Amino acid sequence: MLKHFVNELDLPIITMCAYDDDKIRHESLHHGACLHLTKPITITDFGVVSQKAWFQREHKEQRSESVGSQPNIEEVGQAGASCSLKTPKGGSSGKNEFIRKRQEGGGSEKPKQARLEWDFELHQRFLLATVLVGERAPPSRVYELMGVEGLTLSQVSNRLQV
Repeated sequence: MLKHFVNELDLPIITMCAYDDDKIRHESLHHGACLHLTKPITITDFGVVSQKAWFQREHKEQRSESVGSQPNIEEVGQAGASCSLKTPKGGSSGKNEFIRKRQEGGGSEKPKQARLEWDFELHQRFLLATVLVGERAPPSRVYELMGVEGLTLSQVSNRLQV
C-alpha cells in the first residue's frame, strides 16, 4: 500500500511506529517513505517534519520553474558569462566588482557543481549499498559501492546520519 501512495499519488509519505526497530525503519524507507518517526513524537521531530515540508515545497517550485532538462555545468558557465552588469550612479559596489572579476576570469573560486537530486532510484541504490556493507559501515564504503557520478562523500555521510 505504501508503494501505491508513493508511485501513484506523488505524495511524501511519513511513517510512524511505536517500536524503535531498525528493520521496520529500513522496510518503510525501502518502500518509499521519505521519513520514519518513532512514537512518541517530540518537538525535534516536528522540526524535522517542517524542514522536510519546506524542502519539498521549494524543490517543487524549482522543478516547475525549469521547463526543459536541467542545464549542465558548461551551459551554466556560458549563461553566466553572457550576463551584463549595470553599475550604479555612485560608482561600482563591491558585489558588482566581485561578479565582474569572476566573469573576466579573475576570481579564484572554482565553479559550483551541479546539484544532485536524490530521486527514488538514487535512494534505492543508497539503501542497497547500506544493506550490503552494513548500517554501521563507514561512508566511504557506501560511496564506493554506489558509484554515482556527481555524488560526493559528504552527501553520503549526511544521508547516513539521517
